[in-house]
Amino acid sequence: MLNDCYQFKKVMREVTSLTPNECFSIVARKKQAFTFPLHTHEEMELTLLLGGNGLQRIVGDHLGTVGAAELVLVGPGLPHGWFSDNPPGLRAAGGMRAGNPDAFDLSAATIQPSAIRGGHHPAGLKGGQRIAGLPITAPVALSYPDASEYALPEVEEITLLFHKELFSAHLLGTDQLLAIRRLFEDAKRGILFAAPVVAQVQERMRSLVGMRGFESLLQFLSLLHTLSVAKGNVLLSEPSFSKETVQYDSRRLELAFDYMNRHYGSAITLPGIARIAHMSEASFSRFMKANTGYTFTEKLTEIRLGHVARLLVSSQQTIAEIAYQCGFNNMANFNKLFKRRKGCTPKTFRLKFNECKG
Repeated sequence: MLNDCYQFKKVMREVTSLTPNECFSIVARKKQAFTFPLHTHEEMELTLLLGGNGLQRIVGDHLGTVGAAELVLVGPGLPHGWFSDNPPGLRAAGGMRAGNPDAFDLSAATIQPSAIRGGHHPAGLKGGQRIAGLPITAPVALSYPDASEYALPEVEEITLLFHKELFSAHLLGTDQLLAIRRLFEDAKRGILFAAPVVAQVQERMRSLVGMRGFESLLQFLSLLHTLSVAKGNVLLSEPSFSKETVQYDSRRLELAFDYMNRHYGSAITLPGIARIAHMSEASFSRFMKANTGYTFTEKLTEIRLGHVARLLVSSQQTIAEIAYQCGFNNMANFNKLFKRRKGCTPKTFRLKFNECKG
């Protein structure tokens, strides 16, 4: 069982270089490897990646693949990271084949001479021999014939950090900053901006790197405004994953979603939730769809899957135990819903997430 062979690690908490005397800090660098462990910090982070095709992205309980250009805003305390793939076939944690954590692909590897001790050749092989598909009967060291073959092209990364307390509650409550307040609320789940937005702001972020003083502050505020009115954004993580309280414009929705988040493991019905919101079933269904884009069933499933994802990476319970604890009574249906939402099975999700904790 997974519980018997997998050791879970906590997500690293990073202490950033942003000082209390700075409104923000911005760093530009070019990298060929992304190996910094999955981490969180108290600051908000805007990350621009150019040329990062194929990198793996984790934000909260979201797993995804980076394209040619991407821009992501991450809120305080939300686990996140970008990671380079290992050479084809082997993963860092013991040679698991991508897409199949139960299989080993040794077709491109060779036996290292240092692995042969006392004249014993594992599986009858000598140093330097190919071992394509053959079983290994003793511990061996593996290497690839040409590691440079798998090197990433240079990726441009610009990271902007700013304090979550930069704007006071009073200032964020003003009409002029309404859009930015909503931007910060959405950032609790992680925001992936659409391609036109990336194209619109990438030169402004590059220029911000070299700016100082009041001019840099104006550029920073202008950048936040552009992001706050951008269209086509994708929210990456489920709110229930990080247990963040997401603010809604409707008190009725807050009451309903608060109840669903506290009782996600119990039987929750539309009539019961409608009563909590002080509405009829039909009125609540229309109101919820109009304000969130979700039906009652879709929202309840989203909340439950967020709690599932959190428990998958923070506990050693079995997948079945977690599913039942979070209100899923049919494992076949649970697995189908999870894969549709996350793009992988619960087992693969758990393995991928924990591999990136360093």
